[in-house]
Amino acid sequence: MKKLLSLVAVLLSLAVRPACGQWQDVAATVVVGMAVGLDVGLTVACRNQALCHEANPIAAMFYDPRRPAYLVGASAFAVAGTVILGHELRHSRHRALRAVWWTPAAAMTVGSLIQWRSNARLIRQCGEVCR
Repeated sequence: MKKLLSLVAVLLSLAVRPACGQWQDVAATVVVGMAVGLDVGLTVACRNQALCHEANPIAAMFYDPRRPAYLVGASAFAVAGTVILGHELRHSRHRALRAVWWTPAAAMTVGSLIQWRSNARLIRQCGEVCR
């Protein structure tokens, strides 16, 4: 977990560094996409083992155990929306908004990693209890 968080911190620090081009958007997409991918993957695994439920009411609307692609699609849409919001903030006319363009991506990354950790803990507990 510490290695993953340090990797996320390095990638976010690269994304915050000023540079020309659009590589900040690419870095934000990669970081958020990885975190959301981890969360969705373990959510599907956790739900398939009937260990947990989706605590996020918005994501719960998209999860059908027979069709996990709905959750994957909704998550991809959320990642795209987060990155677009960050891009729009970074190119805003207001200096204060330009300074915090990275916060939507950071919030989504942290939230997804917290949920991923929770799902991993539930699967580990079941592995010890369900044997």
